[in-house]
Amino acid sequence: MQWNMCKKKPFRIFTDYEQLVTGLGYKLVDLQIVHQKSLWLVKAVIYSEKWSRIDDCSKVHRALLSRAEVFAQFSGYSNGSKLSGA
Repeated sequence: MQWNMCKKKPFRIFTDYEQLVTGLGYKLVDLQIVHQKSLWLVKAVIYSEKWSRIDDCSKVHRALLSRAEVFAQFSGYSNGSKLSGA
């Protein structure tokens, strides 16, 4: 299952993640959340006025993955599914 961010519920999720990323000092350009078998894959593209380094990506990745774990737990998808980030 891959979420299209144009649908109502996924758009709320994008907005939630966008606020989190903005709070870290970046702009969320794209977000994909894919559920395949027992794995969740979270992909995000960020932008910064300054040069973005791997440390910046790691900081955002950890924050998004933590939020995704909470989301999966409370949205009924916590049936043993694992989360992964890219």
